[in-house]
Amino acid sequence: MKRILFIVIIFCLISTQSCYANTIEIQVLYNLSDKLEYSTDSINKLKILSAEFIEINKSETFNPKLYNKLDSFIKNNKNSLSSLTALHMIAGMCFWPETFELYSKKGEQIINFLINNYSNYIHGKIALIAKASILSKKGLNNEAISLLKDNYEVILNIEKDVNFKYFIQEMNLEFSDDKNIIAGFYHLLGSIYIDIKDYKNAALNLNKVINYYPETNYAKISKEMLKSIK
Repeated sequence: MKRILFIVIIFCLISTQSCYANTIEIQVLYNLSDKLEYSTDSINKLKILSAEFIEINKSETFNPKLYNKLDSFIKNNKNSLSSLTALHMIAGMCFWPETFELYSKKGEQIINFLINNYSNYIHGKIALIAKASILSKKGLNNEAISLLKDNYEVILNIEKDVNFKYFIQEMNLEFSDDKNIIAGFYHLLGSIYIDIKDYKNAALNLNKVINYYPETNYAKISKEMLKSIK
């Protein structure tokens, strides 16, 4: 990928006396090496940034300082798969509620970049689930279901990917429910089926969460969702 796209977002805080503008350039496409691999050094460096990401997530607001750190990390680690994980974090910040309207389109572009260019890597596979969630939030539930069903086997094998453990490690998710990607996948499918009032398929997928991942928060939420459709 040779092209580099910069998106400029301008904030204006308007008062009766003046207007202040804070411009943030968000790079969506990166020129990374053709062959990407994990290294202990890049994983450890990104773990520090992901710890910041988890802490800043509490504010639910896009953080320019963390973005700049992640952007710099990617540019300095063009041979590393950790750069794709850093892109996932940037995309994640773009969807945080307080600044959703400002950044969500850029987050979607990053997700598409991962799917279109890195489909053979775990990052592109996980991005498929994120893309389905985006489609669902737009009310495109049938398109979301089609995307998930068309990539069913690919998604189910995510946790078997040889690089999955490194992704979880550098994201500091070893002790988090979020490491249960497939539980999240079934939960998302169940939620979408509820939205289109297909309660049979909703129950089928929510029960998979409960039966296969009983100790997770996903299972707890799925039980409550099942009660609401009975």
